[in-house]
Amino acid sequence: MTNRKDLKRLWQVTIPQEAFSHEFLMRGILAIASLHLSHLRPQQRDSYIFTALSFQNAALKLVQSAMQEITRENCNAVFAFASLVVVFAFASPQFEESLILVEQSEDATAEWVNLIRGVHTILKPSWEWIKNGKLGSLVLDGFESTPATLCNESARRLGEIRRLCEETSDGYEAKMAYIQAMQQLEHCFIDSSPDETGDQQLAVAFVWPAIVPDDYMTMLRRKRPEALIILAHYCIILHLIGGYWWMKGRAYCLVKNIHSMLDDRWREWIRWPVSVVLEGSAL
Repeated sequence: MTNRKDLKRLWQVTIPQEAFSHEFLMRGILAIASLHLSHLRPQQRDSYIFTALSFQNAALKLVQSAMQEITRENCNAVFAFASLVVVFAFASPQFEESLILVEQSEDATAEWVNLIRGVHTILKPSWEWIKNGKLGSLVLDGFESTPATLCNESARRLGEIRRLCEETSDGYEAKMAYIQAMQQLEHCFIDSSPDETGDQQLAVAFVWPAIVPDDYMTMLRRKRPEALIILAHYCIILHLIGGYWWMKGRAYCLVKNIHSMLDDRWREWIRWPVSVVLEGSAL
């Protein structure tokens, strides 16, 4: 889950201790452990996946009452469990089948996006408790405020997409949503540069889907080209955290899926994500 020594202790000691008082968290941990074993022992994959799904379904039922009233006493357990739910969505074998980008229906968004945004919304009232509590080291709820700049190549590539968004024919609200999503994505690139630690990159990767405007999500549900193009560039950030066992190949699946949804006119705008994620070019 992490490479930092202090965060390893949180996941190996603090969170399991918390789980002894919250059964939903214990079952969530066991679900992830089972999925990890399915990855490590492919000859027993089906058995471990069945066990993982059983633990996860039980945990989701148990957590409902805690989520209805988040308190100082249960906020850490709910936060830890919510983090595991997002990991489970990416690690699940169903990712490639149903969570790649959007469901086949006209107005549905990928479950992993909804999960990240839902976690942020549910925990927002208790965010200060969590940030100032025993799991505060795991929290990143925004981007660095210190001045920083994009590298020349990233600035050029993202600047091209921003100009595309400024010329959109999707209307004023959509244009402003695209521009805001691009501004946030630029911060994401700054704070998750290849020189940063994997844990910093991981934290930043899951901030962006939580804070993009609702109007951007509306355009993404409608599969508007500009929204898909922005998401394809976000996949470069996901590609940076592809070393985690539960993220392997996920950025690849997403970019490939987005490429298939765009016609030739729009595909030229995702040449950079395709080059980095699908073809393995250096960032």
